[in-house]
Amino acid sequence: MDGIAGAYFCERESFDEKLLDDADGFTTRTEGIAPGLKVLSTRQREIVRLASEGLLNKQIAWQLGITVATVKAHMSLAIERLSARNRTHAVAIYVRETLTR
Repeated sequence: MDGIAGAYFCERESFDEKLLDDADGFTTRTEGIAPGLKVLSTRQREIVRLASEGLLNKQIAWQLGITVATVKAHMSLAIERLSARNRTHAVAIYVRETLTR
């Protein structure tokens, strides 16, 4: 680890991959996405998908390397954007949309 005064330097390729991974959670790619799910960001779709597999927020957070609070924030936004009543309803919408695609 090279560093000066607490700074951290990493290889350019590694940095670019990390930056793209981070940005992917904030952008929405709609090609190949079920129409009803296009309102969700990539990260929101991923979290609802994992919830549809029966994972708890804590398990989703661990798998994605984020905090439980971040999972809850993404899920809350997904619920709102899907006009769902709750997490279970959001998962039901996700499953319906992916099956009818």
